[in-house]
Amino acid sequence: MALLTRGSKQERLRLIFEVWDKDNNGELDARELATLARSAARRAAGNPGPSGDDASSPRAVAGADEDMEWAEFADILVAMLDADGDGAVSQEDFAAACVREPA
Repeated sequence: MALLTRGSKQERLRLIFEVWDKDNNGELDARELATLARSAARRAAGNPGPSGDDASSPRAVAGADEDMEWAEFADILVAMLDADGDGAVSQEDFAAACVREPA
């Protein structure tokens, strides 16, 4: 936990990436990003567990039309984060996107 508070920006980004990379393959895939986005939306809505409420839908998060599914939302995230265009979000792609678009 000290890394989160005292580590460099690159070290913190690496740690976050490693936590989100559930299968430890060195890439964030659409499935992992869909799970992450769904969880973030639920937490933002004050409901960290599974639910069917509109606040946890991708259209509520992204303002998309009704047909948008979490998988489609994740595909958009992959396209946005994939800096080198290889179809996968590597740790380098992720760090570059975070530096480019800080929260």
